[in-house]
Parts: sequence; C-alpha cells; structure tokens
Amino acid sequence: MRQVSGSTHVGLAVALLLLSASINAGEALQAQTQTAPAAGTSVVVRMMDAVNSASDPAGKQYRARINRAVKAGNGVAIPLGAAAIVTLAKDGSSYSAQLVSVTINGQPVAVASSSASVASAAQSAASNAVNRVSSALGGFGHHTSAPAGVAAVAMGQQVVLPPGTTLTFVLSQALAANSAGASASVAPSAATAPAGGGLSPASAPNSPVTSQPAAGGALAATIQETLLGPSKKASTPGVDNPFVVSPDGGHYAVPAMHGSRELMIVDGVDGPEFDHAAHGGGGHPIDFVFSADGKHSAYVAQSGNDMVEVRDGKTAFTIATLPTGNVQWIDESRIHNPDAATNSLVHQCLISPSGAHVAAVGTGWVTLPSQKPGLHPQSSPASSYMFLDGVKSPPYRSIDMSKIAFVAEKLVY
Repeated sequence: MRQVSGSTHVGLAVALLLLSASINAGEALQAQTQTAPAAGTSVVVRMMDAVNSASDPAGKQYRARINRAVKAGNGVAIPLGAAAIVTLAKDGSSYSAQLVSVTINGQPVAVASSSASVASAAQSAASNAVNRVSSALGGFGHHTSAPAGVAAVAMGQQVVLPPGTTLTFVLSQALAANSAGASASVAPSAATAPAGGGLSPASAPNSPVTSQPAAGGALAATIQETLLGPSKKASTPGVDNPFVVSPDGGHYAVPAMHGSRELMIVDGVDGPEFDHAAHGGGGHPIDFVFSADGKHSAYVAQSGNDMVEVRDGKTAFTIATLPTGNVQWIDESRIHNPDAATNSLVHQCLISPSGAHVAAVGTGWVTLPSQKPGLHPQSSPASSYMFLDGVKSPPYRSIDMSKIAFVAEKLVY
C-alpha cells in the first residue's frame, strides 16, 4: 500500500493530485486497447534506480524508462522514455526482476511478463562506465579498479542491477485486459476530487481521504490524499508555486516568502528563513534535492555574505563567502542518460541515495603575494573546493562539474 501525499493550489491550499479525472475511463480503455502490444512482445527498459537483493526486500519497486519504443499494428503503443516500474520478486531462495507496470497514453498499466534478462550490451556498459571513471581519475594521477559485483544480474541467488542497466522483458499476455483494470482503478479515485479541483471537506488538515482498494488485472492500490500545507507566495518572481516532489512520491517542498525573507516549506513545515533560498538554475525556478526515500533533503541558501548548505531544514556548513567566492552548478544531465541535453539537470548540491551524505563545490579567489589582502581582481587565479559533509577538500585548479555523482554512498568526481 502506498500513501500518496499531495497538495492543490486553490486560494487557501496546495494539493498534488497525482491521479486525474480529466480523461474518461471508457475513452482511455478504447485508446489503450487499440494500441496494446500482444503477448510475446519484448519490452526493453533502462533502470533508473539501483537494485540489490542483498539489502532490498522482495516486492520493492524501482523506477525505469522504456529504452526502445514498443509498436502495435496501428502505431506506437509505448513510446521511448515512457515510465515503467520493475519489482524484485522472490521464489524460495531465488530472486528475479520483473516488469509490473508501463505507461500508455499517460496512464500506468499493469503488465505480466517473464523475468528479466540483461541486454547483451549491459555488462560492457557497466564496465565502460567504471573504465571512464578510472580514466578520469587516472588523469589526475590516481588509479582505481572496478568495484566488486559491478556486473548486472537479473535472476538467481542475488539480483544486482546498477542504474543504467538495460533489461529485456517478454509480455506473457496482451495488455488489453489489464488496460481495463488500470483505467477502472483510476476512475473511482477521481470521484474523490470535487469539481473545480478544490478540496473536499474530508481532506482538511489531519483528515486524509482514503478510497477503497481497487483491483484490476495485476493492479491493486489504495489511494490516500493528505494535505501537506497551505499555499504561499512563491519566492521566485513570476513563478506561481513551483514545487519539488521526492523520488518516492511521498514528500513535497515549495518555496515561500516571509516579508522579504525566503524559506522552503517541506511537508507543510516552514524551514529557516534566509536572504535567498534554493534558487534554481538551468531554467528551473528552485533547486531542492531529496534523498531516494524522501526522508532527507538539501539545498543551498544565502545568509548575509555566506552561501550555506541546508540539510534536513538546518544550516549544516558554509560553502563560500561572497564576493570572493561562490557555489558552482553541478551538471548531472548525462550521468544517467548520455543523450540528455547539457544543463537539463543541474544542482548546487547533491545528496546520496540514503541521505547520509551531501556534497557541493565552492570557489574562492587566491590572493597573490604581490596583492594586498582582500583584493580579488579578475586576473587572480580561482581555486575549486569539494565539500563533502562539510569537510573541505584541498584546492583544485578546476573540477569537472559534469562528472560528479554519488555511486551508492561514495562520491566520485
């Protein structure tokens, strides 16, 4: 059972409606039936989350993306890049990865499939990724070897699937039957939302609205809506209530103003006030990161002349002091997707999957011996520093901002 936490902006409240009544169930069924792939169709996905049966429980679900468009008789049924869900199944002492949901026409559809097989290129891709890291570190005079267990395994005593692993599933039945169930499971939840998108009386604070379990095909779900906080004026001019939802879908962050001060509201709880808080880059209004389970968060804020790291709603450490220093933007656009556009995914700080570690890059001007202290002309050299949990690295001439990532709980740059 999954709790869906949400917030809708209608004057007095903000609620995320993760299930919409904007499409008629009958129309959705007709559209999905017309384009539903048949049994025996191969579906190739690329994993977004890491899978490890040694630490993950059976039944856990992981995010994936369709890596190759799946076609039906009259056009594309599952487009490239569509969301998919993979689960970890257990039979006795043996584990396997199985595809349980794909998105068709914007609707999640339950599927039944064979166990996964790792695409032939996946092993070499994982090795190539390690080799690229090794080469990058080797260029700075360091040497590294491939970590043990980097090979992707989709079935057996232990399942290990690093992010980016490509898996192939074979549908064991046509999707038309399950499409009806998926549409039917969406339709009842729509009835809980009153016309105009407002909140029903039962959805007032501390009064969650829960629908009865709806089953169809292989899909069963209980839907619960919880008010997370009131609507407040966005901190970014011209932007109407931007927000960030955690990867697990259970937590919500939105910027707000208190007079001239800025703050972040997380799950309806006001954070500390700053001169500037979580300003975004790369065309994004805010820059706020959650851990994979949504229990931890981090962002960069300005307090006076200090650029600080805020972790779980508390100031953790100072990254740089203005005007002689600044915080750099980390470009993660191609860490998991080599074809992504540059600066399509940028952050001022990163958080590890468990939320135990945070990292940020700061710069500072170096005063030459011939200069007076405090001067920082443009001709002065600047040094880059990596901050990991507040610990400052030695100065570097430069840090490649497009090659920084947490690999499990290890920071690689």
